[in-house]
Amino acid sequence: MHHFLSIILPAAILTGCTKSVQQPSLEPSPMSEAKPTSVPSVETAMPAKLEAEGWVLVPRGTFSANQVDGVVTIRATGEAPSGGYQVKLLQSMLRIWPPQHLLYWKKPDGMATQAFAPFEVTASFRSDEPVPVVIVTDGAGKHEVQVKQPAKSIK
Repeated sequence: MHHFLSIILPAAILTGCTKSVQQPSLEPSPMSEAKPTSVPSVETAMPAKLEAEGWVLVPRGTFSANQVDGVVTIRATGEAPSGGYQVKLLQSMLRIWPPQHLLYWKKPDGMATQAFAPFEVTASFRSDEPVPVVIVTDGAGKHEVQVKQPAKSIK
């Protein structure tokens, strides 16, 4: 047995039975390739159809919301790494109140301007009762967004 190991072990090492490990890059990755740091939960899981079409969570957006005359409007803004990106603010598939939203984008299919491009998208839903906060998810995680209510007039 000792003779067997003295022949096989060095042969295995010399013939490449080891796993090559690539060192991680210290360079920051482009914004378009940023991904969430955790595995998406059930509530943020992207519908398979969107994923198959190339839609991914926007790495980071800026959000605001207001409620006027029974309509809550959520606004998402940010910058895409180039022109031609399609951006959507979609309602989550979870059936909870108030509805949660997710911010997605899709890279352009062809040529695009090679400059950062601002985006702005909105989504809305009806509510007769005041909504104090909405949840919006992007690649950085969930964000609680305070809903601005109109000033009450004094009579």
